[in-house]
Amino acid sequence: YKVKNLYKDILISVIENDGFIEIFMVSDKKQETKGKLTISVYNIESNNLSDRIIFSKDVKIQANSSKQIRSYKIDSLLTELNKNSSNGISYNRDNVIITANYITDELVEYNNEKFISNLGELKLKKDIKIELDIEKVHNGYNINFQSSDFIAYLYFYLTDNKYHFDNNFINIYPNIRYTIFCKTDICEIEFKNQLKIKSLNISIP
Repeated sequence: YKVKNLYKDILISVIENDGFIEIFMVSDKKQETKGKLTISVYNIESNNLSDRIIFSKDVKIQANSSKQIRSYKIDSLLTELNKNSSNGISYNRDNVIITANYITDELVEYNNEKFISNLGELKLKKDIKIELDIEKVHNGYNINFQSSDFIAYLYFYLTDNKYHFDNNFINIYPNIRYTIFCKTDICEIEFKNQLKIKSLNISIP
């Protein structure tokens, strides 16, 4: 699921390098692209999505080119975020994820994310409420869901049958409605019985 992003015509890289977070853009397009890039820092312990944008500007990238967009010293960035936090949220290495989202003038979206701590050190909530409903559609099912809190690398699977999800291994942000399609030919009762969820912080058998 993650590898398919490497074949997109625009790639956003969020890289940790020697105490810095560096954001690069690479374009394989044959023409110049214009759009808006937003870089955010999100506290994964909080269900508040505000007070986290650190960069939001129009960005133009030439055809068949790559360039560095921004570079942030991690310690300085966290210090500045904590100094300017107005809602009591603290930003530390073990509770933040950095996101980069680029939307072109044609409304095509590209994104990437990066934790700045080892996965085993992340402060992830365990007691999470998920609202989920199953919708029968052509060739399979839509899984419509939202979470009360951040979920790291959520993964849907079925226990017995062949299947294909159009997206998986994704980070889920709180109070946002998501829809993932699963292609399968099993009946709805079997689908509901077999559908399982795993992630770094929750598991629903």
